[in-house]
Order: sequence, then structure tokens, then C-alpha cells
Amino acid sequence: MWEIENIPNDNLLYYRVHHRDVDREGNLSPGAFRERDGGMSTDWNKYSTPEEAQQRARNPLDNGIVRFLVGDIRAIELMVKHDPLYKPDQHIFNRAHTNVIGIDGVRKVEMRLKLLDLYFWEIRIESSM
Repeated sequence: MWEIENIPNDNLLYYRVHHRDVDREGNLSPGAFRERDGGMSTDWNKYSTPEEAQQRARNPLDNGIVRFLVGDIRAIELMVKHDPLYKPDQHIFNRAHTNVIGIDGVRKVEMRLKLLDLYFWEIRIESSM
């Protein structure tokens, strides 16, 4: 349906985090960053807002949104791949969908710790939900 586009380094990715991955001080645990079905699923700011990314969750209020600068992700040797989702049979239409690839593997712990240094909150959630 949509073309795969190159994402510039100065663009943002929004990542949904569940309240269980937030500690009492409002910090994320390293385990919050995980790949599923080919990558860590994010939304590109060209086609999404933080609020739209949050609304894609099964239970939006159980989730917050953090952002990453694309160039920062590439600087730690992770790949950023635009991967628009068009699945009409499942009612999934997300032009913003983008995978971050390379977290899982032999350097999983290292990659997760590096991602902890790169994120900024867009929509905070309470850890005591």
C-alpha cells in the first residue's frame, strides 16, 4: 500500500512502553526494549504523533510514549527500517510503523543499556498503576 521510505537521522521514533516497565522513579527498565516479529516496533514522527502511537495500544492508558532520535539509534549500530503496516483483514493501517533491528542477539544487554541513555519521555505514565 505505502512505499518504504528512508528515514532521515534528524527525525524521531515513538516507542510505546507498558507501565510494568517503569520503576517507582519513572525510569524504564532495560527489558522495556525488545524485538517482536522482526524488530522493536516504533512509529515515525513523519506519519504519527505521540498520542496516535499511544492509541494503537490494546489499553492506551497502560502505556506511555518515549522518543528516540533516529541518528542516535544508528550511532549505536542499530538499524532503522520503515515498515508500514497494511493488514485490512486485521484492521491494521499504520504508515508510520518502523522497526529498530539489532537489539536481540549476543549484544542484547549492551544494546538495551545504550537505549536507556537515548530515550526521552513524550507521554509519561505512572509506575504504580
